[in-house]
Amino acid sequence: MTEYFEFDVKKEVFSEEGIERALEFLRVAKKDFEASKLLMKHDLYPQALFMIQQSLEKIAKAILLALGLASIEDLKREVGHKVLMGGIKLLLSTVTDKFMYSITYRLMDKPMQFVTFFCMCSNALQHFDDLIRDSSKAVKRLKRLVDKETMKGVEKLTEIGRKSLERANDEVLKEIDSIVDKYSSYLIDPPSLVKDVGIENTYLRLKDLLDSLCTCVKQKVKNRNQRTILLRGLKEHFKRFKDEIVRIMYLMDVYLYTIMYHALFEANVSKLRYPEEGWTPTNISSDSILVIESRKIIDTFDKVELFSIVENFIRGQIKTKRSREIYNSLSQLFNKMSET
Repeated sequence: MTEYFEFDVKKEVFSEEGIERALEFLRVAKKDFEASKLLMKHDLYPQALFMIQQSLEKIAKAILLALGLASIEDLKREVGHKVLMGGIKLLLSTVTDKFMYSITYRLMDKPMQFVTFFCMCSNALQHFDDLIRDSSKAVKRLKRLVDKETMKGVEKLTEIGRKSLERANDEVLKEIDSIVDKYSSYLIDPPSLVKDVGIENTYLRLKDLLDSLCTCVKQKVKNRNQRTILLRGLKEHFKRFKDEIVRIMYLMDVYLYTIMYHALFEANVSKLRYPEEGWTPTNISSDSILVIESRKIIDTFDKVELFSIVENFIRGQIKTKRSREIYNSLSQLFNKMSET
């Protein structure tokens, strides 16, 4: 049975401290990645593979820090497989919590105002019930994706990883591709993750609830200034919710991708660095499984401009062209949901 590290989740999602810590890890991860490319060009395979492994681990940890799932102390105390695998479970709970947190207390700045809203707006209660029902379904679908696909994929890649320094054959490479390709496609087409998880209905129910509350405010709040403030607050909340879900979904995708590939390295970290009885790192050749897959990682990261996009999404500041394309593709998906 896989052992998971249990985090003490106390940090806020995208807190200022979490973002700064995450960016520190991401900067080092990028340096590790650039070093691996140079080492690979000079056929220094053990060193190149070690730096790729380090880069994957730091990217994953940067995302855990950004989402408030771990502190620096957590990452110092527990490293490697247990932390990263535990993070998969926590990503599930984070998305769930984000739904529920937004559905409840963040609808209004103060809980009592939220209660007052529902006492005043009876129609909103039905929309709230629908929202809870559909969000529960989305959470179950996400759990299936994590439990039945991601976790099994990680376990299988960990098993393959025990022999990943051996010479590659077509059968093994195809098996790895069959596991990882889905997550690679998410990097290129993030909306497909939203569709696979099934968040659409939850988002629509939240939109229905927002519309119901706005209609109620227009009808029952007579003071014009107060009505304007309440309507603006509700709409700003809805936009903030959408933006945060867009950020979380993309970072979750990157996390799952890095975890899948990190599993191939798990059993080989010491072998990349030290000679052992009957083994030396200089035995690693260009046709080994891990070298071939590492080249794929390098090509994918460069193709999707991963480091700049992850930095933008952690910061919540969409600056690069590719980041804007991804943000717009996810935002437009949510907007289309609202129009249907």
